[in-house]
Amino acid sequence: MTDWFARPVLHVTDVDASIRFYVDRLGFSNPWRFEEDGKTFVAQVERQGCALILSSHWPEKVGKGLMFISLNVEPETHEAAVAALDALRTELEAKGAPVKDGRWGYRLLVVDDPDGNQLFFNYPNETASKRGNRPFELTSPVRRLGVSRCQYCKLAPKSGVPPPFIVAIQACNFSLPIFQNFPQDCR
Repeated sequence: MTDWFARPVLHVTDVDASIRFYVDRLGFSNPWRFEEDGKTFVAQVERQGCALILSSHWPEKVGKGLMFISLNVEPETHEAAVAALDALRTELEAKGAPVKDGRWGYRLLVVDDPDGNQLFFNYPNETASKRGNRPFELTSPVRRLGVSRCQYCKLAPKSGVPPPFIVAIQACNFSLPIFQNFPQDCR
């Protein structure tokens, strides 16, 4: 089996200025860049498994990028995930990064780069789906395909039974929860 490695392209006006922003403000490193006649046209920045390509090749696409980034945390708890994102916010704000709150059905930490490309860091889902007053959330780590367990009863699907749980479609560092029927006996 062959593993895939995806690197999204963010279109920027000035690659060198964007490298400085991602390295100085967001804590990325810059492993390579392509220069011609003293001007940088393409570069890669990366941080903790998140690799982004910065390119000035298509000016009509500048500032239209949106990247979802999820953090893998140990232990896999709601509290640990919130603490990790709060710590990231504190780190980025201390470096002068433009950090703001956002929502897309759930709470987000949003960073806009100098060209308007956006990085969305998702907080654990607290309100998108509830059964009574019992919140459910995606508890499986990013990059793992499959069915998540209920946060409260930890029920897992039985073999051959359609999963009545949260199913995650995940690719790269992006996760999209799809809400289905929840267990009737969840307590």
